[in-house]
Amino acid sequence: MTSTSSTDVPSAISANALIIGFGKGGKTLAAKLASTGRTVVVAEASADMYGGTCINIGCLPSKSLILSADRARREGANRTAETREAAFEAAIREKRRVTAMLRDRNYHKLADQGNITVITGRARFTGAHSAEITTADGPVAVAADMMFINTGATPHIPDIPGIRTTPGVYTSTGLMDVDELPQRLVIIGAGFIGLEFASMFADFGTAVTVLQHSDEFLPREDEDVAAAIRAQLESQGVRFLFGADTKAITSADDGIRLSVSMRARRTSAPKRVCACPPTRCWWPPDARRTSRA
Repeated sequence: MTSTSSTDVPSAISANALIIGFGKGGKTLAAKLASTGRTVVVAEASADMYGGTCINIGCLPSKSLILSADRARREGANRTAETREAAFEAAIREKRRVTAMLRDRNYHKLADQGNITVITGRARFTGAHSAEITTADGPVAVAADMMFINTGATPHIPDIPGIRTTPGVYTSTGLMDVDELPQRLVIIGAGFIGLEFASMFADFGTAVTVLQHSDEFLPREDEDVAAAIRAQLESQGVRFLFGADTKAITSADDGIRLSVSMRARRTSAPKRVCACPPTRCWWPPDARRTSRA
């Protein structure tokens, strides 16, 4: 078996193993199996996801942006609209450079091995030991003794009217790749990922509001730790609204508008409804479900 691009792959392949998904688990398993002399086919639905979530849309690109944001804050680049935009554009370019480099490196770690074939396409099972991979150049039939599913996950999207259809609403994947720095940003949910993004965008100079459904902040952490984290974020200008239920998201002239029902904290006062000003919106993907086979 040879390492080839999808355009060079024959229409039918037999291998010892088929791994569906080029994520962290899949690439490690493929290398291990290949080191024992087995032939391996790795199918990945997107050429932008070689190497998996961490290097492409997860921990590494987010940390690249966090480092750039911290530098922008320390150097005062977040003080004016012009310098904020320049700092953010430079940060996005650096993030894209890093992810492209790591993605290419991960691809060649497998594809350059003689007994591994990497195919870009979406796989489906056709039998107990067979699958078909749909590629841009046509279907590829794969027969394998062993098959492994390494397809990762997708964000769980809250059931909020307008959340799927309103421009300007993002998951973390989209928000890490916007070309323009948002002037205002609303984050639905005060989990760890949401707070990480709140800190990062605040350092770039964005006005950040975090909507938390409950009255508690990081309830699973020690109270002094949670208090220190909240104090740090508020010192960066992050605003928190607790007891906030987002009821609807709609388009506005210069962004989007959120209708939010606010519960009075620790009182029996009636609920009140407010409309957040036009902004951009994002919810952190803390709850996930499996997908993309």
